[in-house]
Amino acid sequence: MTIGIAGVSSILFNMVSISQLLSSCMDANRIGCEVIRDYRASKTAKQEQTLAGTLKEEGDARSVVTQADVDAQAKVVGSLKALWGDKLHIIGEEDDDACNYANPLPLRTDL
Repeated sequence: MTIGIAGVSSILFNMVSISQLLSSCMDANRIGCEVIRDYRASKTAKQEQTLAGTLKEEGDARSVVTQADVDAQAKVVGSLKALWGDKLHIIGEEDDDACNYANPLPLRTDL
């Protein structure tokens, strides 16, 4: 179903179910958390105490980014875009160029 805005027939928006959108976001969050937990588990198994990271902002320890962060964002964003298409605009914390959005996972829309 599509609707026009303010009587302008050339501007159309696709309608989506807010419950399905929110369900898919919740499921994507779960997937992102699993990526982070998997990284942590692999470090624990190797008896490593920390994840290697780089600073996005020189001298600001709060700006550290790890490969786990990048991979989690890639799974979250890639999976949401695979379900909802490229018209879904997502602003992530990590640099888009660093993320590999290949291999998205299917998301639930019935939560």
